[in-house]
Amino acid sequence: MRKLLFLMLLVIISSSCATAYVVRSGDVTNPTRKIIRRDKEFNKDFDDLWQAVVTACEETGVSIKVIERERGTISAEKSIPITEELSEAFETGQIVLTYDKKKPAVWYDCTASKDWIAARGKTVESNLVELDLISELKRRNVFVTVSYNIYVEKLENNDTNVIINIFAYPAQPKIKLSPEQIKIMSGKLMPQVFEVDGKLIPQGFEVDISQTKFLSKGIFEDNFFKLIEKLIEEG
Repeated sequence: MRKLLFLMLLVIISSSCATAYVVRSGDVTNPTRKIIRRDKEFNKDFDDLWQAVVTACEETGVSIKVIERERGTISAEKSIPITEELSEAFETGQIVLTYDKKKPAVWYDCTASKDWIAARGKTVESNLVELDLISELKRRNVFVTVSYNIYVEKLENNDTNVIINIFAYPAQPKIKLSPEQIKIMSGKLMPQVFEVDGKLIPQGFEVDISQTKFLSKGIFEDNFFKLIEKLIEEG
């Protein structure tokens, strides 16, 4: 009888124990489709078209990083804020957070705080939550760097072909999610807990976005070709 009462008491204590939710890892998934490359053939000699491409770079406001006329290559970039136009022009990635539901490791820790359980409790369940990356960067006013990769190719009959590939990536390597932001994403408050000088300090969670790449849908490339055509018409 005493054993039964003791077991019932343990069940009651366990059910009343605090639960903590802790983010275990944060990763970024990039779009998986192929990179778009736009090309267009012009009835112009190489010299004239090369000059039109260089002028188009200047008018687009990109900073030329590498230019090799003999090889016909130009690499350029510019940093811009995320606008509605940019959001529609690039494939976004996802922030994927893995979080754990934690309970006290032993029954006599049931009176411990959620911070204590978050740091030293046992994992009883794990889940995932996803967040649209471009939307999150836009909300934070994080800039992206748009990279232009251009190849000008001399063809027969005085024609010239231009190939353009554009992609974008965040202008900063990490973002930090506060406990409140994580709660909005998951519906659960998840303060990350770190031990500093013997004290448990709740903090946010950092996600490495340095390998993120936003793939172009071709809109920026098409606009660049229209600018080249306009410059050619203007002579």
